[in-house]
Amino acid sequence: MMCSFKNAQGITRALHGVWHGRYGTARCPAHDDRLPSLSLANGHDARLLLYCYAGCSFREIIQALIRIGLLGKQAFFDKAYDQMLSFSKQISADFKRAKQKAERETRN
Repeated sequence: MMCSFKNAQGITRALHGVWHGRYGTARCPAHDDRLPSLSLANGHDARLLLYCYAGCSFREIIQALIRIGLLGKQAFFDKAYDQMLSFSKQISADFKRAKQKAERETRN
């Protein structure tokens, strides 16, 4: 039977990790993890935030969670990846605007 968790706390517990109130820690399913190197939290707009301190990418973690049955839909990954790209583009645009503003102020 395949279970699908959409929140960080549920995934943390399913990975036999520890929930610390606002975030969880667990062994990363994307690599042979002996110590908990995966941090999980719920972001804004119900986004799942994942970070592996050993260096696994977001994509690798999501694929591992799908493979072991904790995330059941590829569509979840597609949506999360699209949101991540959108956020990255927004930060890039904000940085470009700030740089242009600083250059204008320097000339004046």
